[in-house]
Amino acid sequence: MAKKIELSPEALNNISEILQNVSEYTGSISSATKLFGELSEKFEYIGFLPKSGKIRADGIRETFCRGY
Repeated sequence: MAKKIELSPEALNNISEILQNVSEYTGSISSATKLFGELSEKFEYIGFLPKSGKIRADGIRETFCRGY
């Protein structure tokens, strides 16, 4: 069973800013909406497989959406 993912207020703010920037850059709200869906799926995936992704040299685990 997947673990529940809780995002900090700072993370939620960062995501909101990213989505706003994507919308402004592309001129399309649907692009930001699609990215939000992809981020949500990635968070669910991390909850299901928390040890997935690549470990960086500093020990932090990372994974990407859309190659970002």
